[in-house]
Amino acid sequence: MMNSSSFSSKQTAWLFLSALLFILCAYFSKGYHHFDEHFQLLEFANWKAGKTPINDLPWEFHEKMRPALQVGLIYLFQKVYHFIGGESPFTFAFLLRLFSAALTFLLLIRLFKQFKEKLKASNAAFFFLCSFFLWYFYYIGVRFSSENWSALFLTFGISLLFPFEKSKKPSLFFISGLLFGFSFHFRYQIAFAILGFLLWLLFIQKIKLKSLISLVFGGLLSFSIGLLVDAWFYEEWQIAPWNYIEQNILEDKVSGFGVEPWWFYLQRFIEQGIPPLSILILGACFFFFIKKANSWLSWTLIPFLVVHTLIGHKELRFLFPIVYFLPFLLFSVYELLSTKVKTNKLFRLAVKLSWGVNLLFVLVVCFRPAEPQVPLYEALYKQVGDKKATLYHLGKNPYHRVANVFFYKPKNLTIKQIDSFESLAQSSKEMQFVVVGGKGQQIEVPIESKELTYSTFPEWFTKLNFNDWQSRTNVWKVYRLDAD
Repeated sequence: MMNSSSFSSKQTAWLFLSALLFILCAYFSKGYHHFDEHFQLLEFANWKAGKTPINDLPWEFHEKMRPALQVGLIYLFQKVYHFIGGESPFTFAFLLRLFSAALTFLLLIRLFKQFKEKLKASNAAFFFLCSFFLWYFYYIGVRFSSENWSALFLTFGISLLFPFEKSKKPSLFFISGLLFGFSFHFRYQIAFAILGFLLWLLFIQKIKLKSLISLVFGGLLSFSIGLLVDAWFYEEWQIAPWNYIEQNILEDKVSGFGVEPWWFYLQRFIEQGIPPLSILILGACFFFFIKKANSWLSWTLIPFLVVHTLIGHKELRFLFPIVYFLPFLLFSVYELLSTKVKTNKLFRLAVKLSWGVNLLFVLVVCFRPAEPQVPLYEALYKQVGDKKATLYHLGKNPYHRVANVFFYKPKNLTIKQIDSFESLAQSSKEMQFVVVGGKGQQIEVPIESKELTYSTFPEWFTKLNFNDWQSRTNVWKVYRLDAD
């Protein structure tokens, strides 16, 4: 794919750097962005494998409202992983992230090759950098989450038909339909983006009837496959998409997770998308939707954004599917700007600052865990192994988040809550650990015969308590007690 006709030697070197960053991010970005990424995928598959108790699964499982296609992939991958001798759940989770990263990287290559033909040659170099080095791509791209996989399949499907003015074989429309159907079964809400794109093809592009039939047939086939996987997973025939609508829309259970005002996404993206980069991107989106209202991208994204704005419960991750279109959108806007704007000192300064902040965050997301408690689980897993062990906790149980964590838990580890450190029985034939989490003095354990085996931060770093940062920072520590 990276042949000389597509990329220069310098670009190929940058591509290898991008690939390396994806690998590093897949390794270090341990854990999950949101609980759903873990509990409604890994724990669901873990239940199917007989390792997570059914009563510890989220309520969505019992209502049979979550798509099982991605869970089925995890289950299948896990069978292969165990067949070749793999045991560590952490290595398996890393491989899932690495697989997601590989799909993302291949998609970025495809999008660059497809979209660059529509942009001026003078912008090609900067478009290349934005196509492979926006920090969003790394953090989101390594996630084995429903949001990311839905976005990947949607974008792959659209890219197969781009540029749209060129005639395409019906087989390509069929494959795109397949990808759209799978995208829907990864995350149902993507239906609004798919519908918008299909309406654009129908009313603006005016595609041929046989192309439309091929597209619809492909979508119906993958939709049917998704329903079959749901039946396999829930062990009875279910229409999970309808169950989802019934629970979250008709019964409005989704509002129980919080209702936000319509401007929530604007505010949250500016904050978490990191200004000034986020402000430039937000401004570019509004500009594009106004100037290019009849564009395929506007028809795809506007319905998706409007529906999510109207729904009361909002989370920024719901908008992850728009990320992979950003380079094309940004440079389409750049080419629409007047020379006066492009040469404006403030505008140029904002672009340079945005790019500098972006590169800094590429390094940040590539070398930090997505969920800080997963390294704690990994440390305990390595220390306990197959031995019998007890983990005592005084306050918070680290293996309980919104539900109990089983996927990362050693099978012979018993977790017990204690009322005080004095109640600990330090004489035992099995391994004993005590875990404490909190800030400042909350993580001190008044037991002499103990060994610190894990800390969120290295011990040397905790001695540098400048500006008393430890009193404001949550830290986990694990101590091993003496054993006979």
